[in-house]
Amino acid sequence: MAKVLKEHGPIADPKALNKASAMLKAAEDLHGKGELARAAPLYQEIVRLAPNAPVAETAGKKLAEIEALAARDLEAARLDITDKAYPAAVAKLKALCSAYRTLKVAKDAAAELTKLKDVPEAEAVLAGRAEAATTREVDTSDYVFTDEELDALDEMGRSGGAVPTGGADASAKAARLLRMARNWIANKQNAKARKLLLQAIAQYPTTDEARTARGLLEQLK
Repeated sequence: MAKVLKEHGPIADPKALNKASAMLKAAEDLHGKGELARAAPLYQEIVRLAPNAPVAETAGKKLAEIEALAARDLEAARLDITDKAYPAAVAKLKALCSAYRTLKVAKDAAAELTKLKDVPEAEAVLAGRAEAATTREVDTSDYVFTDEELDALDEMGRSGGAVPTGGADASAKAARLLRMARNWIANKQNAKARKLLLQAIAQYPTTDEARTARGLLEQLK
């Protein structure tokens, strides 16, 4: 017994362990239904109740999955801020604060909202003086579709063909696909955006842009 205590710490109280086991089943049911915001605090409570039990290890892994998905949502909001898409960014950040109150991502999202108060356009959204646009014009002053790409995009809509990406390195190619995809998302062309995001992930899986593309795909589900 002393050896077990030394290696794993004190064994959870039987009542606490039974409660944690029941909570794990409930949390996994919610997780399976996609109700991550409700599952997360249950996983946290399981770890608190039985920190050295197998149920806590399982709960910790499941909680890490939720935290990773929430982090992707936060990254998507930050990308919206970079694009000056403040209505979309504010909506995502507020959703994170509301849904994941017990997770660190909620504090990070709240910090981003606080910083946005210093940006006049964003502050107007926060104060309710600016409506969230159903579609928005994306600033493409630093980006121009080539004739070849425009033709390819039209063809893609009909046949699902690939989009030429030029001869740049993997990160640059993935970034180009990502920019095009975000352009489609902003204008409610999610089917076209999804194809480009999948292409970026499949062709350039190790790039940061592919990671961002995965997060955007989650947003499109």
